[in-house]
Amino acid sequence: MDWMNSKLNQLILLGTLLATIAGVGWTGAELMGRLTAVEEEVKNISNTENSVEEIEKRFEAIDVTIKGLEKTVEELKDVDVAVATIESEIKSIKDSVSKLEKSSGNPLAQ
Repeated sequence: MDWMNSKLNQLILLGTLLATIAGVGWTGAELMGRLTAVEEEVKNISNTENSVEEIEKRFEAIDVTIKGLEKTVEELKDVDVAVATIESEIKSIKDSVSKLEKSSGNPLAQ
């Protein structure tokens, strides 16, 4: 313990202790910075997951809308067929009326 008696040795010991404490503090500060960065990344991942869920919900809504539009298109095709049938029947009736008018001797029918 003779080395503790010298003032120079005591100053060296004090300096070493202070440097060690400062190093521990510096390392702690670095770890806190890293923890903060990791927390930010976790928060970003959570926000991304929420955004993905919102996008999935929007796609589901778009799917429902597309199915509704497809159904409407099919209904319109049925309407087109019905209109074509009615037009055909109207033409047939006009032809029949025209034939009746020609074959009829009724002067009022002309």
